[in-house]
Amino acid sequence: MTQMTSTSADNANASSSQTQPAFAQDLAVTCQGLIDDFRKARSTKLRSVQLLVEALAPKDNDTDDIKRDRDRALTSYISMLDEHERSSMASIPGEGGDDEHGGADPKETAVSNKRNRDEAEKDDDDIASPPAKKPIDESLFPFANSTGAPGLHPDLVETLLHKENYLRDLSLAKQRVLARPDCPDFPRSLWKPLLGGEFIDLDKILSGIYSLSGERKEVQKFGDFEVVDAGIKVTRHVTSHGEWNIAWAQYRRALLFTFPHRRNELDAYEAHIIGLFTAAPPFRVIQFDRAVRVRVGQRNNLLLSDFTSFHDLHTRCIVAAGATAEGGPSSSSPRAGGRARELCRRFNKGTCQSTTCRYTHACQFCRSREHGANVCEQQPATAVANASTGRGKGRQ
Repeated sequence: MTQMTSTSADNANASSSQTQPAFAQDLAVTCQGLIDDFRKARSTKLRSVQLLVEALAPKDNDTDDIKRDRDRALTSYISMLDEHERSSMASIPGEGGDDEHGGADPKETAVSNKRNRDEAEKDDDDIASPPAKKPIDESLFPFANSTGAPGLHPDLVETLLHKENYLRDLSLAKQRVLARPDCPDFPRSLWKPLLGGEFIDLDKILSGIYSLSGERKEVQKFGDFEVVDAGIKVTRHVTSHGEWNIAWAQYRRALLFTFPHRRNELDAYEAHIIGLFTAAPPFRVIQFDRAVRVRVGQRNNLLLSDFTSFHDLHTRCIVAAGATAEGGPSSSSPRAGGRARELCRRFNKGTCQSTTCRYTHACQFCRSREHGANVCEQQPATAVANASTGRGKGRQ
């Protein structure tokens, strides 16, 4: 059978060579290479036919004779593919062959298959495989042999243990939390930052509590790419002790659900903040709370109850003896009283362009400094026409 196949292939080669005019001699090597790829199982028959059709496709300036020569050459090469396919099928036990005895000789077939496998393996060895990605050597980390902070609080040790475990797969950890029947009410987009020990903005929690439409998913398309923003849009800001309590309670429940050992730490911190609310303006206490939780979220060696580590923040936000806290006027500033606390009416109408305005640029509804009352989502339906009204009666 092998002898017959070889003879048929040689006849097809001779036929194709006879049909190749001078203009196509440069294609003979290419077309024969495609036939060899199919014989060595490096290409499928369909792919080989497609490449042959492309190689022998008629050109615009071809004469009718040249076009016929191309067609005859293509027919000859496709016959070679068919002949090899039939011979391969005949070598499979149970499949019909073309010889008169109903199949190929088993010994001859075995030798032919072995030769084809050897040729394919040789060709595979010639193809350079891509270099494997070099694994990282953790022993070279400069902090690998460090014992960390000596005398770390046991609660911090357990927090870092849970945090490291969650960070291995935040998506899976979030999925497991959300699948629990006792999962606390908490914005879905904030679970990953919470599990990773990051700072959580209470403004987002408060906005989620008062939201009537749930978390919004915004999709922006840039050509073939999509940018999905599934975060919470801040529509309310924590500006009072009561609002802080509402947002803090939900944050506390979610934190204890994933870090239950932190109960004593949260109890001590909550009592400390409540005490500050009785002694300082709310906006200063809220600034202090935010600054403390940002620092703790960036460090792995601090508890919220480590009050001695926050003296600089207390001075900046509460005492205001150092840098003036952003978000409220300094008590030592000449603008601390009088008209400095009045809201700018033009700002709330969206018309104030002054950079030295003596009135406070803040929304009259939510006290946000990012927008005026004319675009605030919290304004009552009856207040749209009165969006220009600010607190105080100073002229503007």
